Amino acid sequence: MRILERLWPSRAKASAPKSMTRGRACLESGDYGSAIAWFSTAIWLDPTNAVAYRQRGSAYEEAGDYDRAIGDYTDAIRRAPHDADAYLQRGDAYFAQDDFDRAIADCGEAIAHDPTLALAYYYRGLAYQEQGHTVRGKADQERAAKLDPALRRL
Repeated sequence: MRILERLWPSRAKASAPKSMTRGRACLESGDYGSAIAWFSTAIWLDPTNAVAYRQRGSAYEEAGDYDRAIGDYTDAIRRAPHDADAYLQRGDAYFAQDDFDRAIADCGEAIAHDPTLALAYYYRGLAYQEQGHTVRGKADQERAAKLDPALRRL
């Protein structure tokens, strides 16, 4: 058991949300190193927090460290196996690495958990098109545009 948890168990859990808030602010401002540090603190304080892993993964991904991002998304999925956003984000990181098979698989998992997640259809469509499956890709992108008309302009 960690010292902080042993001395002040409620304080350790209470500090994790503050670290998450600070991490999100850093992520939004583009300060990825600080975001990673704050999300790491939140994870240290509450290792069960799947969102902290997913958010730290986002910071790693934005910083271009796709392997660490994928690792964190995987940890988030282990803690919250029905989190469609974690699958979507891991699929996006795989796409960035040109691993289209895994991107398609993860976007498919995201869709299975949340059939209204337009970005999952969109990214899966892009991955299909990268593989030369134009018909499948266009079908997914059309579905994405029906769910979120803003995706039509991308």
